[in-house]
Amino acid sequence: MHLAQATRFSRAVIKYTIFAGIGLFIFYIILSIFTAVVPILFPPKTPAPTLAFGKIKKISYPPYPQVLNYQINTISGNLPTFPTQIKIYKIKKSTPTLYSLRDVRARVSGQGFSKRETKLSDVLFRWNNERIPEKSIKYNILTHEFYISSNYLNDQSQIPIGNPPSGNKAFTSIINFLGGMGQDLSDIDQLKNYVFYFKIANNSLVRLNNLNEAQVVRIDLFQKPIDKIDIYYPHLEGSTMRFWIAKSNSYNVNILEAFFKHQQADLSYFATYPIKSSSQAFEDLRSNRAFIYNPQNQQNIVITDSALGYFIGVADQDYLIPIIVFTGKNFKAYVQALPDSVIF
Repeated sequence: MHLAQATRFSRAVIKYTIFAGIGLFIFYIILSIFTAVVPILFPPKTPAPTLAFGKIKKISYPPYPQVLNYQINTISGNLPTFPTQIKIYKIKKSTPTLYSLRDVRARVSGQGFSKRETKLSDVLFRWNNERIPEKSIKYNILTHEFYISSNYLNDQSQIPIGNPPSGNKAFTSIINFLGGMGQDLSDIDQLKNYVFYFKIANNSLVRLNNLNEAQVVRIDLFQKPIDKIDIYYPHLEGSTMRFWIAKSNSYNVNILEAFFKHQQADLSYFATYPIKSSSQAFEDLRSNRAFIYNPQNQQNIVITDSALGYFIGVADQDYLIPIIVFTGKNFKAYVQALPDSVIF
């Protein structure tokens, strides 16, 4: 091949390579646009809800005695648009073994309670504190919920002089306590907790704004969101995992009172169900078909936010129950998210 022929051949290769590159680039652009536009013009159909768990037991709530007036004042001025269906998860259940009582006995004794228990039922037992007989823990070896009580409001000798631990230290001490009790804390939100400070006056807790005069600190634990949906509890503020603690003069945390009810979702076991629209839920709210928290007995309620949530209550439940939450100043309401056709 002569030099001139080689030059022409090289130029042809370069030219066609450039053309091919430009063609591939244009093809990539067209394919990207096509891939982005087609799902918008022809969205895939959402599979029908599986309803695999059958009808779901609805949340029971006390009737609200009066009809309230509602006004929507969200950031957008409207109620949000929710998806048409949601996952419902089974709640984990534990099975007691021959060693359940033995294991709990060892754990509570490690927290300063007696090794000798009083049987209250087949699954509920009580242990008294070795140092303070008026303090006791009632523990359900089936559900692993427990209640700690003492006479600290009437007998302040249980409360050493000085402030209780600050919020972060109190939270850490409770997490350590629960770890020592063998609790599964994998779903506890380490970044979210409620902290309340109190002093004792006339045998009652008086809420304070800071730690300075406090004798008691209350810590509420919360569970992590599931599918980016927050979990709500049957209180205007707080959860079903509550601890009142004071300063401690020993290694163990000084828990004066506690209520611990921890129901966990099994994220591997779920079914899909239809849910109401926000406007349907709002009509339910206006008809008092809701779990309403209105501690100041307001008559005119301004709704500033609405969100989809999961409800976990004090009573045992088989499933994580979806709710639609309406929030205002000193006001909160939970509406059943599931339509009547799939609940009982």
